[in-house]
Amino acid sequence: MKPHTLAFLTAAILPTLALAAPQGRTNRRPQQSQKTMCLNIATARAHMITYNVTCKGNSREEAEQAPEVGNASSLFHNNGCQNILSEADVRNAMMAEINRLGGRNLSNEQYCAAIKPTVDKAEAQFGDADGAK
Repeated sequence: MKPHTLAFLTAAILPTLALAAPQGRTNRRPQQSQKTMCLNIATARAHMITYNVTCKGNSREEAEQAPEVGNASSLFHNNGCQNILSEADVRNAMMAEINRLGGRNLSNEQYCAAIKPTVDKAEAQFGDADGAK
């Protein structure tokens, strides 16, 4: 995937998750399982949006309106993930995913082929309203 495309999509996706912790955040540390669940939701949502924009040619707005993306967003907010994760947590998780998929030097076609199974899994997971398929 071209670095400028990746940078644009990452910059576009992170703010939509509203990841900045609120001012009144308590000092209570979330359990690791909560943080892992929230990271999984955030990365799955980002993968679905990125795939729909990069591989299907949809606009970002169209990609965000997909039912599976909406379900992932609702689950993210309903579980208080915006209070659990920092923007750095999500950025680090996304960079690890990019490296797992083959790095930044993939063409769009290679990227689409590499991410497709992950997106299919995310769409199946978030295809029902509970996000627990």
